[in-house]
Amino acid sequence: MPKQIFCAACQLDTPHTADLSGPELVVTCSVCGQFNKFPATKDARVYTDLFARHKAANLGQIAAVEYIPDPDVLSAFDNA
Repeated sequence: MPKQIFCAACQLDTPHTADLSGPELVVTCSVCGQFNKFPATKDARVYTDLFARHKAANLGQIAAVEYIPDPDVLSAFDNA
């Protein structure tokens, strides 16, 4: 079931796959692979609300990125 859900990492509504094999619904972004867990329920309206609250809480957040130090900047501290 690919469904458009907001991805906090991509900062876009992206296709997600869903896995409801346990006590939680795990949705995984098809673009970046980030996943989120939501409580399992049989009421689709609850998911609509949870997805909307997830988007409101994460829209505009800066995703963590890998820090790669600049050797030139680091070498400046060696001479200090």
